[in-house]
Amino acid sequence: MDFTFLTPNEMIIRQGAAAEIGKICGKYAKRICIFRYGKHFDESGIAEKIGDSLKREGLDFVTFHSISSEPSPEVINEAAAFMQKNNCDGALAVGGGSVIDAAKAACALAPNGSDIMEYVEGFSPKKFEVQPLPLVAMPTTAGTGSECTKNSVITQKGQFKNSVRDDHMLPVAAVIDAELMLDVPRQVTMTAGVDCLCQLVECYVSRLSNPMCDALTLYFAKTGYTALKQAFDDGHNIAARESMALCASVSGIGISNAGLGATHGLAAGLGALTPLSHGFICGVAQPHVIRFNIAKGVTKYADITRAITGKSYQDDEAAAYELAAITEELNAYMGLPKDFRQSGIEKEQIPAIAKASMGSSMKKNPVDMSLEECEALLRSMI
Repeated sequence: MDFTFLTPNEMIIRQGAAAEIGKICGKYAKRICIFRYGKHFDESGIAEKIGDSLKREGLDFVTFHSISSEPSPEVINEAAAFMQKNNCDGALAVGGGSVIDAAKAACALAPNGSDIMEYVEGFSPKKFEVQPLPLVAMPTTAGTGSECTKNSVITQKGQFKNSVRDDHMLPVAAVIDAELMLDVPRQVTMTAGVDCLCQLVECYVSRLSNPMCDALTLYFAKTGYTALKQAFDDGHNIAARESMALCASVSGIGISNAGLGATHGLAAGLGALTPLSHGFICGVAQPHVIRFNIAKGVTKYADITRAITGKSYQDDEAAAYELAAITEELNAYMGLPKDFRQSGIEKEQIPAIAKASMGSSMKKNPVDMSLEECEALLRSMI
């Protein structure tokens, strides 16, 4: 065997941890830049709770307010300049994947330069010469697992959706407080949740999978297929929320150590060149990719099916195909369509989307998918 296994320095899983965030941040920095999500951050009282905790520990802080969607290069450059101007020596990200990704990229850029495009994959990226500033990540959705990944996804709508990646971009601490997730809207619970499940499945079958990731992702994939439905049905089911939060964090660990696959490859192309959200794309595309991979001989999905159902199957192939059906059934229960035919994508866009899909995630798919095969798969869904 030959693999590395990266995780944040520490993971704190505790309901109510937000009220103690100052103690955690104080281990790593003294002047904190807070990256936060929308107006609910202020209206819910979370901002006051976090501010009080930071003040109790004698920490100074400023807040960067400009993240409203997947971070663009301009937003990252602005955030890094904001951190430099305010002499920040670390950050706290409170939000979903976009917020945490923005904070990771800004913490990496602030001590290294002024233009994130110099470090984005696909554009002859440089390496960071100075170690990124420490980041404490506290997710408010259960989806991307960004609190446990070493990359930040940068999106320029209409052009590209690529990553900035460095082992030192891993947050120093991931703080999982399920109380922050109780009021997440149903639609966000669904789209974030199907992204999480997709990540767990893709990490498990990735060509870079390893025994450590396999053990974690198999266990939590089984948990997630049940917990997502429970959280969707009752957003205040805190046990289900916490289970999904752990699933998301483990999926992030999987991304850092095993990578993803063709579903996330397609999500890069579709996410860059259409208005569709990342989670929606992953949820819809996942069963199609599972079937594509099985047709090429990938039957490792069978382990996940058996873990979920506890049933016996004729053979591994039959069990593997059942995972695609289980995924479609859960999608339908929550209102996700089977394909993108009603999503406003034109057939003429397919060649460009396919070309934009052939990035790092596609390279980690368990079997090769050629550009022509990618176009054919997209054509079957659009």
